[in-house]
Amino acid sequence: MTTADYTSGALQKASTSIPRVLTLNGDQVVSIMVEHRLGLKTSSLNAQKLDIDPDYFVTFETMKDLLVSKVKETPQHYHANTSASDASIPLDEPTIDLKPEEDLISLNALGYALRVDPTRVRHWVENETLRPDMSQTSGERIRYYFRRDRIEQMRSQQINTRFKSDSSI
Repeated sequence: MTTADYTSGALQKASTSIPRVLTLNGDQVVSIMVEHRLGLKTSSLNAQKLDIDPDYFVTFETMKDLLVSKVKETPQHYHANTSASDASIPLDEPTIDLKPEEDLISLNALGYALRVDPTRVRHWVENETLRPDMSQTSGERIRYYFRRDRIEQMRSQQINTRFKSDSSI
């Protein structure tokens, strides 16, 4: 991936190498960001315009820092197999085993999972009707994280009480 572009020789080599190397240039990265609204928000000055959302990237970096001890790079060995009979390749790649207390999602991701505006979720946290499992101060903003295995419990609590009861989850 590059934010610039590839030479025609590099593209030729990438497309004919084994294994095939996929390339993304700057224009393709921007297109993907716009298509999926990754790291972008509607401009406060013009609703037709998108601006870079720095909070998205800060949250991304924060999650990376939280999980850095869990993710390790291992060398991978590639081989070209031209025989159609051996189409099944064993999936013996190591997986990341997270304990429930380590499988955290951000406040925004929780909002999407609960199908509510993340601002409402933040309001629930600030009013102490919803307890985050972890918080992290980043600059002047506090970022909240929740255990993924609690989503169903929170969803049923939201449906039953709309987070208005005195009991916190």
